[in-house]
Amino acid sequence: MKRPEFQELLRAHRKSVLDTIEAELADSATKAVKVLEKLLDHKNGYLRFSAASRIISLTMDVSTQKDLLHEIEKMKESQNFTSDNGG
Repeated sequence: MKRPEFQELLRAHRKSVLDTIEAELADSATKAVKVLEKLLDHKNGYLRFSAASRIISLTMDVSTQKDLLHEIEKMKESQNFTSDNGG
């Protein structure tokens, strides 16, 4: 038997844990980018190339995610507009 109160409590706890993990990963990502930036000046050409390639790849990934989020927000706004106007 499922109890709605328990399910809601569990959902809230999971969200809290995921929010904490997300914040920690964001902090680590900042540190990781700084490491990659330092490698751009490394004497080893392979390390410089690898760091540069990874930075470019990550930049493209972040840009794509931002674009997708923007499009989702536009779709939500459009859906809300349609719903609000009886459409």
